[in-house]
Amino acid sequence: MSAHLPGPVWLYNPLPEALKHYEGALLDVLSAAGVPARSAGAPSIEVHGASKWQRARAAAAELAAHRRAGRGGHLIVLWPTYGLLEPALWLPSWRAGRVSIVIHDPSPLRRQLGMGPVAASLGGRAARASHLRVVAHSETAADTLRANLQEALRTLKFQSGAHHISAVTSETSPLREQSGKCAVKILERHDVKFPDNLIHPGESYSGAPVLRVNIEENGETSHIQLLQTSGIRRLDAMLVSNVRQWKYAPRSGCGIIQANVVFNVDWVAADSGATSRP
Repeated sequence: MSAHLPGPVWLYNPLPEALKHYEGALLDVLSAAGVPARSAGAPSIEVHGASKWQRARAAAAELAAHRRAGRGGHLIVLWPTYGLLEPALWLPSWRAGRVSIVIHDPSPLRRQLGMGPVAASLGGRAARASHLRVVAHSETAADTLRANLQEALRTLKFQSGAHHISAVTSETSPLREQSGKCAVKILERHDVKFPDNLIHPGESYSGAPVLRVNIEENGETSHIQLLQTSGIRRLDAMLVSNVRQWKYAPRSGCGIIQANVVFNVDWVAADSGATSRP
């Protein structure tokens, strides 16, 4: 391990209370591996109950500390204050060694700064630098992070003028694991023909639409709800109507199962006949 982590290793933790045990455990692991490690003295952004102005000041102070943290060696950022944008913010200030940024959850339960498509795209580009690494905390987080970055590219493609749909793919994810004869398998779904005038003035694609659907024992769908909008009302409505016609494999004796259906929408520029998947 020490061969891959040239010393010293600095732990940059802007959440000293919330991640105290995590930081301590990481220090123990590095010490046991013979790697010298210490705290980088990151300013805390833990300002619970503070005003928006106070939170903004704490975030600005944390950003200013990036330059002061540059001591060479290997810096491990234990929490991305600026979400998926974090790699882009370390790129200009740390070139003396290597930076590893830990992403604990690419889909946070509450709104977090830097988790939008533009931030994801900028952060993803910055992470290609040889001295920057993004570390997902688990395989599940890694898969989600890759999916989020792909969706960010789709969204940016739309916002740059690609306003025609070239392809739509879907994935059904049951809320409870099903196996054997109760496994959820799609038998029949119909392609949707999307009109050129799909988008109303003022609308903008905001990301993959997600539907919640009940799959009956006979394979039919019911109680379809829109969990996450695409930002385009006609697109959402057409997908809901389409899913009503889907047919899954019968699952006799397995009961009704709820599932999320995620639609990945690819866009093509209005003045181009070429299609490409981001």
